[in-house]
Amino acid sequence: LFIGYSYGVAPMISYYHGEGNHEKLKKLVAGMEKREACGTCIYVTKMPVTPSTIGIFRPKIIMPEVILKEYDQKDLQTILLHEKTHIQLGHLLFYFLWDILRVILWLNPFLTIGTRYFREDIEEICDFVTIQRSQRKAYTYGQLLLKSMRILQAESEDFNMYATM
Repeated sequence: LFIGYSYGVAPMISYYHGEGNHEKLKKLVAGMEKREACGTCIYVTKMPVTPSTIGIFRPKIIMPEVILKEYDQKDLQTILLHEKTHIQLGHLLFYFLWDILRVILWLNPFLTIGTRYFREDIEEICDFVTIQRSQRKAYTYGQLLLKSMRILQAESEDFNMYATM
């Protein structure tokens, strides 16, 4: 009886918790400025977050404004290529399916432990494909990633989250 209850209630709680986050995310994206960069439609945020992609069926690329200001065209194309690669390889769907699996098998600690490795592997695959497609050297690509982290870290120290809401 407990196992049946656990497998029924836990997924429902996770689903409703996820629905709230989904609505918050939709509102957040709706408030972002829509622009075109290097022939790609992106959503620009003032928050110092790493460039990312959201949405399974209608993916959107989120780009911090500071990255657009600091990078030249070639670096920006490489960052966008990375995000487009996530979309083309179906990584967003894999993340979604992984999360469903974690909800269904929530008692299994190996899925929770494996989540970190799963995400690292997805990023490593995407980085490898991006390096090949951009025809940049791995060292140059690594320097670009480090530059992104330095810029975003410096920006986050000056960032007041409550001033943008």
